[in-house]
Amino acid sequence: GAKIGDELANLAANLLDGVESRDLGTAVAAFGARLRGHKDVEETLLDGFCLFGAVAAYAAVAVHLDTGLGPEQASGLEPTAKSSIARALLLLAKKQINDFMESTGWPIRSLDLVAMLEGEDAAAVRALDESFRLPCHLSLGCRGTLLRAEEAVSPPEHPLAASWPREVAAVGMHTTSTMEAVSALRDAVAEAWGRGGAGAAPFNVRFAGHPCPSHSGSEHHCQMRCDLLGSCGPDADASDPLTDFIAGAVDVARFEERESYSLAEARAALRWVPGRLASIAKADLVLCTFPTVLCVLLHELFPTLPLLFVAIANPLFAAPGCTRREDTTVRECETDEAREYLRALRSMLSDPTKPVRGVAAYSVTAALVGYQAGVALPLAGKAGRYLPASASWRLERPTEVLVARSRFLETAFGPHFRTLFAELSELYHLPIRCVLQQDEGAYLSYDELSAFRAVVILPQDLGLHKFTEHYAMAMPIWVPAKVWAYRLQMLIPWGMVSYSGTWHPIVDDGDDHTPPPGDPARLRAPSEDWPQSGSPQLAHPPFYNAQTVPYPLTKVAYWYEFSEFIAYPGVQSFASMPALLSGLAGADLFQISGEMRRFRAELWRTTRAVYAAAASELASVAAEAQRGAEAEAEHRGAEV
Repeated sequence: GAKIGDELANLAANLLDGVESRDLGTAVAAFGARLRGHKDVEETLLDGFCLFGAVAAYAAVAVHLDTGLGPEQASGLEPTAKSSIARALLLLAKKQINDFMESTGWPIRSLDLVAMLEGEDAAAVRALDESFRLPCHLSLGCRGTLLRAEEAVSPPEHPLAASWPREVAAVGMHTTSTMEAVSALRDAVAEAWGRGGAGAAPFNVRFAGHPCPSHSGSEHHCQMRCDLLGSCGPDADASDPLTDFIAGAVDVARFEERESYSLAEARAALRWVPGRLASIAKADLVLCTFPTVLCVLLHELFPTLPLLFVAIANPLFAAPGCTRREDTTVRECETDEAREYLRALRSMLSDPTKPVRGVAAYSVTAALVGYQAGVALPLAGKAGRYLPASASWRLERPTEVLVARSRFLETAFGPHFRTLFAELSELYHLPIRCVLQQDEGAYLSYDELSAFRAVVILPQDLGLHKFTEHYAMAMPIWVPAKVWAYRLQMLIPWGMVSYSGTWHPIVDDGDDHTPPPGDPARLRAPSEDWPQSGSPQLAHPPFYNAQTVPYPLTKVAYWYEFSEFIAYPGVQSFASMPALLSGLAGADLFQISGEMRRFRAELWRTTRAVYAAAASELASVAAEAQRGAEAEAEHRGAEV
């Protein structure tokens, strides 16, 4: 919406004449090297060159040249204006790794450049805080979800024992995902059913399917498994009944999926080892997280065994019939094999007579199950109740800020972040030191994590357990503002929205029903009745190629609204490095921590009710099944 007059446009053009007359590649490379912390870059290479000033000048020229001819102009920009924007993005380098414009006073952001090139409305994207509201059933702490769940809570009835379930088989692949679900169910049952005293364990838990990755950057998972599950040492994998199955679907060393396999092969793989699954078959209840295909297959193998499915990852992770292509970040699951699996998931979750109930841990996983299987799951949220009682923010290291473990720090973004944090701290004389968790080497316990002044979390997906854990500690959290998050996903694509596929074939009628660029419908939140049949479809399906240049702005912005980083009150965001440092140094940390504690206590009411309602419904189905079995046995006895 900005207007650039002739005078400013001429100044920008004159500046660019000088910029383009020099060795621009060398200057950009030198500027990037300086961002990476190379202080020995010769000033002669830069010779006064400011990358962000050149980018702003290209943007000013583009705005001035754009005549706004309307929708008939396919590109959204005049060709000459489009060329200027493309040049500006080239200066920011591949995946915009030179883009630290948010740390300067320049009145232009990479978001504006992308919006101009794609014909999108940058102002509408920025206004999502006010204009975008998820429907209640996809929102944390929804009042309707709480009331419906509380009405369904009822302790086990005869002929089930009051202590049902005594044995729970906790199945999954990721330690903290499983512990999130186990601890929520444990405390929900204990409180809602009035079972046991303080600290009582309402059931015994047997864990299955949690491999220890061997990748050098993932050793902490092994230590966490030992601390949280009690599965320690090399013998733990050998005794796990599901190790072989998971290793067939996932490269355990790196937690990466293997290439496509069939659902029939997966079924056969489980049926070959029935003896090893005896510990699961003897449980009163199976609690299953992911890979979701494992939950579906266990239900098929033991159809009368009560199963609680917790949607805490994309249901298509490690699913049959999915393949990866080199030219896209999307794992393609639009195959007959994948649809067969998703129809089985839909059948498992939608039939009330089956001993299966599902809950969602995230807004985004509730949306994924809605899109992929057409089923609406109640949103429980995450509580982090597996943390030890001592893991509460203590501020014992008041001058040290923790930067949580992140794959971003291994990309070109990492050196930029380190350089600017260190040099700006020195420039502003701030007594704050940045401690990078992955540089510490040793595994940090929850007690050790809670001692820092605050934590900076760089989200590499739309939901992270480390976020839940620090929030549960009531430790002040800083995350990048949306304009940063949108751009960073080009470096580490969000896994939650990297799988195409749904339970029904997508009919191609030859028409593109996607609203055109700039249309407000492109940023329309889901309706209150979605995903019911006949409700409006999502504005964007939950997948897109993050490797496109530029990135697909409206799709990225749309799905970030489902992330937990903007759903939890008290979380601080920063749009610049100076803003991050200023907030870390001057924010009222105790007020922030108090706000986090209050929301966590309020959210637990919903989390507890949703888990307790699911357990109550499973208990009711199990009691009915047992009554039927007893009646049949009595009838057979009478016949004899």
